[in-house]
Amino acid sequence: MNPAEKKKVLRDIIRWQRIGCIVVKLSEILDISLKAALDLFYASRTCRRFHDENTGLYLFSDLYIVDEVIREYQAAMNFPASQSVPPPKMMPLPKQTLVSGV
Repeated sequence: MNPAEKKKVLRDIIRWQRIGCIVVKLSEILDISLKAALDLFYASRTCRRFHDENTGLYLFSDLYIVDEVIREYQAAMNFPASQSVPPPKMMPLPKQTLVSGV
């Protein structure tokens, strides 16, 4: 394996570990299962930005990314961002994607 391939493998491992931390934090904050939190994260535009090295989102903290996912979800549900995160009963999880038409 050449140095460039090793670098990519290491980046992927680190990214996967961070996704785990992000999902656990989403699960705790929203009081939802880990599976539901994983689905929520992977259905988000934030996830796509996190995987796109050009955006630089992967450089931000896990809590910042969690906040971005929650804000994105609030916007998709037309829930005012000025209010705190709604109780889980008010937050149906997306069936496919948070982003319509993408």
